[in-house]
Amino acid sequence: MNKRQPSTFTKISRAYSKILRDLGEAPPVKMPRLEQKDRDEFKRLCDNMKLMLQDAGDYQPAIDDLLIERAVTAFIYARKFHEHLDATAATEAETIARIADAISKFDAAFRNALRELAANRRERLKFKTQAEVEGELKEFFEQLEAAGKVHKAYG
Repeated sequence: MNKRQPSTFTKISRAYSKILRDLGEAPPVKMPRLEQKDRDEFKRLCDNMKLMLQDAGDYQPAIDDLLIERAVTAFIYARKFHEHLDATAATEAETIARIADAISKFDAAFRNALRELAANRRERLKFKTQAEVEGELKEFFEQLEAAGKVHKAYG
């Protein structure tokens, strides 16, 4: 019987939860449920970033795809937690703090993935600095947000 393999998006989200469990920490709040629109957004953002890197030159899928997927997953989860915080009208300081902590962790994961992607690409593109490549990636996300193609993840 062929069992359907989980998507990369699902694998990455499970890995985040496993890391927290392995460290002896429970997830700060229940992970928001991912909807089809989130999966569609994941695919669209990954595809757009891959196209951008291909246009910039020296795109290497074996390295770049993993970092792109990690960055986009963290971006989507940060947005989901931010939406959850806005929607719950939480009044307990502990609940607000736990959701804010989750947003902060995913924001850090997003920045780290972009930093790693920039560092790896910098080695391949010696003529550009890491800051320039990071700036290009951040500018790309800002352009997507301005065009309304993604929801702003952070307030």
